[in-house]
Amino acid sequence: MKYESLEQRVIAAKRDENELEEMIREYLPYIRSKTTEVIPSAKFDQFSSTAMEAFAEAINAFDEEKGSFLVFASLVIKRRIKDQIRREFKPSEVPTEEIEEVTTIGEDSERAIEIEMFRSELRDYGIKLVDLPGASPKHKGSKEKADNAAGVIFRSPEMMSILVSTGKLPVTRLSKESKVPVKLIEKKRKYIIARALLHQDKYGYLKEYIR
Repeated sequence: MKYESLEQRVIAAKRDENELEEMIREYLPYIRSKTTEVIPSAKFDQFSSTAMEAFAEAINAFDEEKGSFLVFASLVIKRRIKDQIRREFKPSEVPTEEIEEVTTIGEDSERAIEIEMFRSELRDYGIKLVDLPGASPKHKGSKEKADNAAGVIFRSPEMMSILVSTGKLPVTRLSKESKVPVKLIEKKRKYIIARALLHQDKYGYLKEYIR
């Protein structure tokens, strides 16, 4: 059936289970994209059921007075993903040596969620959160160069894609585009990767902390 707008289709899907299921299948890329604004993309399978249920919840709760359905659905998906993280993240499970990293930033729940997401994403690169203080450049000049290299990666969709898909820095290309020596990039690999990841929008609180 043809609909004049997505919102009209949503209203129809509230009454038609087949249409609802079809919308979930059709909008799975959208559901995934909104979910991975909150969690690392590698963790999507762990949260996929919650995300799809949240999309269905958004359909059933939507009315046209709420405006854009996709904006509304995005809010519901992100809220439910954060709810799942809160349920599954138990502060008592955080290794003792990492507690200082949490408490220095604050006990605010949103920050705690971001810290846990960041810790989880770093593991995909073989990096521990507690590694970062020791991996940080000690000299101002080296830090500026490493920060610049991280920014160059994040601003390049292609290099960011290489980093996420392979877990490795494109060292030669990065050195050429950032004007940072290969030796420094290799030496400060952990720091540069962490900084590049923190540029992502899902780390709103942590980005403020590192500025």
